[in-house]
Amino acid sequence: MGFERRKFVSDYDTHRGYKDKLEFILDYIGGTGDRWRIACRLYLGRCFAMKACPNDDFNYEDQLKVLQHVDSDLYQICETVWNDWESYDYTDNDSFENSYKPSLANS
Repeated sequence: MGFERRKFVSDYDTHRGYKDKLEFILDYIGGTGDRWRIACRLYLGRCFAMKACPNDDFNYEDQLKVLQHVDSDLYQICETVWNDWESYDYTDNDSFENSYKPSLANS
């Protein structure tokens, strides 16, 4: 589109990793209740943030592998949603028919 990502995204240089939250995720991702819900939100948020990071200078491969190891089922859900999003046809006028239904059918 002709714009520089660095100038377009205000938090371009912000690292999206989870180092500050990993201990909490590890302690509570397999549990129940409120702490599990918080850990799950942190897990999903960090996973998607790393995948969507516009700064190619950051390499999140090792951190994503840790998340996959921590909870492979949750990671697979992230991968499915991410792949569906990447293949989304934003030029199609009927976004519900061609976006949500295939994702729901695969769950």
